[in-house]
Amino acid sequence: MEQDIVEQIMLTLRHAGEHKRLVSCQRFHALFDVTDSLVSRYAALEEAVARLAGESGVDYAALLALDNGLAGNEFYVRFRRTRFGDYLALLGSQMNEHSLKKKRCLVEAERARVFDNAIQQRQNFAATEAA
Repeated sequence: MEQDIVEQIMLTLRHAGEHKRLVSCQRFHALFDVTDSLVSRYAALEEAVARLAGESGVDYAALLALDNGLAGNEFYVRFRRTRFGDYLALLGSQMNEHSLKKKRCLVEAERARVFDNAIQQRQNFAATEAA
């Protein structure tokens, strides 16, 4: 996988998080060449999200937004895979029967965690640079 695109995704998501903004799915896909497959795009996203999460475990892909403001299905699938207990507590076990309200609550909670993490990381970096 080309590391340049992973770095671009990380930069885009980190910047959005620091400024409490979302990234449209259109903007995400515009980072890629039109010949790049969806599989390679989402593989790059997975790598970028894993690298951004670090020890915090926050999912920066929560910042990707469809036209309706929700995250794409890949976010909910990854959240279920990586934080199953939180997923069950918020959405329940029936993956196909989730209400938009519950999905919105889950993604908004994760976006808040991402915003806090991004701001904390920026402050830590600034403190390190100042020292």
